[in-house]
Amino acid sequence: MPADDPTRRYVVSAAQVRLGYALGGIGAVSLIVAVLILATARPQGAYVTVDATQHEAALDRADAELRGFDVRDDGSARIDIEHAMRLVAERGTSAVNGGAAATTAAASDATTDAAATTDGATDDATTADATSDATSADASAAAPPAADGAALYAQHCVACHQANGQGLPGAFPPIANHIGDLVAADRTYPVQLLLYGMAGPITVDGTTYNGLMPAFAASMNDAEIAALLEHVLDAWGDRAVVGDGHEPYTAEDVAAERAESLTNAQVHERRMALTLP
Repeated sequence: MPADDPTRRYVVSAAQVRLGYALGGIGAVSLIVAVLILATARPQGAYVTVDATQHEAALDRADAELRGFDVRDDGSARIDIEHAMRLVAERGTSAVNGGAAATTAAASDATTDAAATTDGATDDATTADATSDATSADASAAAPPAADGAALYAQHCVACHQANGQGLPGAFPPIANHIGDLVAADRTYPVQLLLYGMAGPITVDGTTYNGLMPAFAASMNDAEIAALLEHVLDAWGDRAVVGDGHEPYTAEDVAAERAESLTNAQVHERRMALTLP
């Protein structure tokens, strides 16, 4: 092209530009219309009730496979002793003994009320010693309460060994008429038994028991374990077996055994080494 030619050539013509604007406008309008249609459209179809037959059948099969308990007419359940032993071993006895602990607490409250009544009558008869009694009461209030062995037994032991100390045949061994033999054979063994528990078979009165006794080192302090041992010696006449030479268990006795840090298998070895009647 000559250098003096005034005509200019463009890549896109004016008509093409106008066409592009027109197509863009049409596309924008179409998009807006489509959005409005989608926004105002109602879902089609009807609600369908879910068939729960398979789900209910699966629940029935799962219920049929459950073992270890029977449901009574009143809605309560009876659990098999093997499952009860497993629960005691896994979770301890605190949850199982809620009812027994409540019963013991009620008995303790009744004893407290009776003691309060007796104290009231005594105060009326001995008004001359009122000042001395007040001083003694202040001293007692400042001292920590003594551990209650009977309450501790009801809380931690009664579910397995029963209120009469006879245990459950084939499941939990008796304590009554047996704890005295254990103390007489080795004074430290019952302390270790309560602290660390025991796992393995034992024979008591000709019956073999192969279960697991839980450890109470974390749930009872030294004074409580000592009080519990003294209670079971008194509860069923076993103190006669150990004789007058028996020195009551103290918190210091328990603390000394707590420092041993034994396993329940080692406690079982100690049990098997004892010479018992």
